[in-house]
Amino acid sequence: MFAVLCSVLISSAFAAVTTHSPDVTTAISPVSLFFTGYDTNPKDGVISNPEFHKAAYTYDTDGDRTITKLEFVTLYSTRLGVSEHQAEVTFNAIDINQDGTFDDKEISAIYNVFDGNGDGQMTPEEFLAGFTRFSTGHSASG
Repeated sequence: MFAVLCSVLISSAFAAVTTHSPDVTTAISPVSLFFTGYDTNPKDGVISNPEFHKAAYTYDTDGDRTITKLEFVTLYSTRLGVSEHQAEVTFNAIDINQDGTFDDKEISAIYNVFDGNGDGQMTPEEFLAGFTRFSTGHSASG
């Protein structure tokens, strides 16, 4: 199931999102949008572990440092315009210990998979490679 989900995410990462301004229409990949939003300190073209955690915890609506399935599904489906079922499939696929929540340990494990060379700086290439790893059925835990 996780492989199917990641295949969908990979294909959407290669799709283009078009933005319009009065004088220009530009195609921006969703990967670029992730990095624009998550690479916050400074805009250096990489996502650090703290930046990744900060982005992940935007799903923690009650501020208890644990992301529940309900919190994730509600925001994920709203932000990405996907069905609640699709959001649940995503949550279940990346909930490493299947306890119905994400915590610092799970977020770090996912980050470590994506940060392929372990230098603490996730590049756009590593981001795509992480999705490729997941799409072949490998989990974040091993």
